[in-house]
Formats: sequence, C-alpha cells, structure tokens
Amino acid sequence: MNNDQTLVCKDCSKDFIFSVRDQEFFASKNFNPPVRCSDCRAIVKQRKMEQGGDRGGYHPDRGGGGGRNRY
Repeated sequence: MNNDQTLVCKDCSKDFIFSVRDQEFFASKNFNPPVRCSDCRAIVKQRKMEQGGDRGGYHPDRGGGGGRNRY
C-alpha cells in the first residue's frame, strides 16, 4: 500500500481515489475496499435515513453490527 488507488464507483461509474491513508484504515478494520464514491455513499446514507435509519444490523461494508443473528 504505497500508492493511492483509483477505483470506479459501482453506482455512477466515475473514478474516485482510495488514498493510502484510507487503505490503511480499511485494512486495520478488515473492511473491504469501498465500492461507491463519496457522493454516492452520501446518497445511499440519505435514503437509509429517510427509510427509518440504520437499525444496527449487519452491514457488509462495515462488518459486524448489532441486532439478532440471522442464520
């Protein structure tokens, strides 16, 4: 992880930078790399808030979470 990476947003197909600093943070938390640019992440977050917010369940981009186990 010596260089910034250019990734492509899965929603808008625009390039965005995944900085070395962000790569180190994601790796330290065992997160997968982001799949959306910051603008599209904000849109998704806003939609979730409008639908009643994040209920603390499992989230594949953040790992773990609260709530009951779903097997």
